[in-house]
Amino acid sequence: MINNFSETIEKVKPFIKEITNKTAIKAVDDMARSFTSSLFESDINFEDFILSYKKDEIFNPDCLFDDQSNLFDFIHSNYKSLSKVLFSSRPIGLGTPNAMVGEGEFMCLLLSPRVGISKKKDSGDITVDDRPIEMKGEQVRIFGNITGVELQNHAKSIAETFNVEPNPVVKDRKAFEPWGTSPTKLQHWKEQFKHIGKDNALDFLATLFQKPKEIFTECFEDDNYDAKILNKVILKMLFRDMTKKWEAFTMIDSDGRITTITTNLDEFDSKVDSDKIYVTGDYFRSFQNNNIGLYCEHI
Repeated sequence: MINNFSETIEKVKPFIKEITNKTAIKAVDDMARSFTSSLFESDINFEDFILSYKKDEIFNPDCLFDDQSNLFDFIHSNYKSLSKVLFSSRPIGLGTPNAMVGEGEFMCLLLSPRVGISKKKDSGDITVDDRPIEMKGEQVRIFGNITGVELQNHAKSIAETFNVEPNPVVKDRKAFEPWGTSPTKLQHWKEQFKHIGKDNALDFLATLFQKPKEIFTECFEDDNYDAKILNKVILKMLFRDMTKKWEAFTMIDSDGRITTITTNLDEFDSKVDSDKIYVTGDYFRSFQNNNIGLYCEHI
């Protein structure tokens, strides 16, 4: 068995190099071991696999553009066990040097010659017939074009004009975080906005994010401020500002269920408004030079 395993690894390496265009020994070795282990675990002969792969009869990757599909419904029955092992395989070397590959990405690349690695910067993870796809797990981050520190500096510069105070954070640090949904932050900003009045609060948010005042109106129902609604507004705002060089933002959960976000702005807004896409947390990092963002999931 050991000799067979070692021999298979050597057979697999040229295939890995061909489909990934990777030459770094460490990366190729790790991917080859991972793939070989998956073949043995699934009791699949490599030569049989290659014949099926070249005929493109294992996996139909068109499903990666289909919202609400299931990944494993598009895989030939003979290879479903292999696909499920590969789905959870995350060897290093497929993306940036020594970085782990995203869940499902390795599987898709190995099972169809129509799938390739995206070669252009910021144009997704993989391609299907040269159409770029950004591939993620169940939770994704939508990023903005400004860092947490830059946003806080801007907030400080306008705070006196609008007569607002920062909220407590930790260790005597304070920040302007009206999107915060913790009880402490929420209460703080409810009091701040009640003190300055709805109209001034809208002006503050519009000036803070440099966006039209009207888009923040929904954050105040009967003059009561709702931070969860602000998060929806910010999510839609970040997505609109996001550079989209991919055709689909595809998420696959642990059961293989696929949900997709397209570049269609109205479709995205509709999904956010109907809670099909919902915020699960923020990545604003008020004291770090990382771009602000929001975590979200798609149901």
